[in-house]
Amino acid sequence: MKKDIFISLVFNVTRPMQTEEFLLLSDFLNARYTNSEIVICDPRRLLSRSISETLSTVPRLRYLLFSHHLADDISLAAGMENAIGDIVILADNENFSTDALERGVDICCQGSDIVCGCADVRKNTCYRIGSFIFRKIFGHIVKYEIPPNDTGFRVISRRAVNAVMEAFYFHHMLSYCLFRTGYPTNIVEYTLPAAISRQEGIIDGYMKGMNIIIYNSTRLLRAVNILALFTSFIAFLVAVYSIAIRFFSDHVVEGWTTLMLTLSIFFISLFLILTILGEYILRLVILNANAAAYHIVQERHSSVMLDMQALNVREESQGSHNNKVQTGRDR
Repeated sequence: MKKDIFISLVFNVTRPMQTEEFLLLSDFLNARYTNSEIVICDPRRLLSRSISETLSTVPRLRYLLFSHHLADDISLAAGMENAIGDIVILADNENFSTDALERGVDICCQGSDIVCGCADVRKNTCYRIGSFIFRKIFGHIVKYEIPPNDTGFRVISRRAVNAVMEAFYFHHMLSYCLFRTGYPTNIVEYTLPAAISRQEGIIDGYMKGMNIIIYNSTRLLRAVNILALFTSFIAFLVAVYSIAIRFFSDHVVEGWTTLMLTLSIFFISLFLILTILGEYILRLVILNANAAAYHIVQERHSSVMLDMQALNVREESQGSHNNKVQTGRDR
């Protein structure tokens, strides 16, 4: 028996796909849910030539073509904004599994508005070390609670989607912003044919970590202010000491090592402060640029005729399927 839910599968294309693959996805959704759609996000233009055949064969498809190459989180955020389902699923070629989809939807309907997919994730040494340091030092500051084996697969209720879209910058840190909505979260563990490979280097990991901190917390800036105040207090004590030693000792020439050590501490603190302030200023410039995160240059729909016997009319005000995260008929 089909579950009375409208499912929107937002699929980010990271490799070329055949029409048969989308047909299998459409049949899978249609066999289990009363209403469904597949929103194809193609930021790399991998399907721009073959999509016409796919749209003429597979029902319930929507195709979004962007003006330029986008990061995966921005592409998925764009698809999520254009999805209309009660439950939205974010996936791509690397992390998708029909088993995770079905189980994730069930978990979501039981009351978990955000379901995070977890599977085998292969990480290089730099990524593991950087992730460990970030979680230990900054994880408590920004409440970074995303599991280490996160695949990026998400099942999200409509009310969680509406909540996360209220944030101005959610396109850039979608996965993290979802966990900050305050709605109940859960995980679904599943297996994939091949382990997901995370090959982010030191620079990419640094940029990702700084984005999470700068976008979502001002505690680091407050810590820098405290450090600046403490350093100023030390400078004051050194100044008092230098004046006092002048009156109580005639040997003032000595102390070159102490002077250089003091100057080193001051300059390290100064440049650390300038680094953090520079990150915040950079983020303010981006946020105030008034530029859209993405531009859709083409949106196309399936030309396949749907079931003409299906009517948009209900005899009951509530659905028969138990959905604890629905936002419509039960309110």
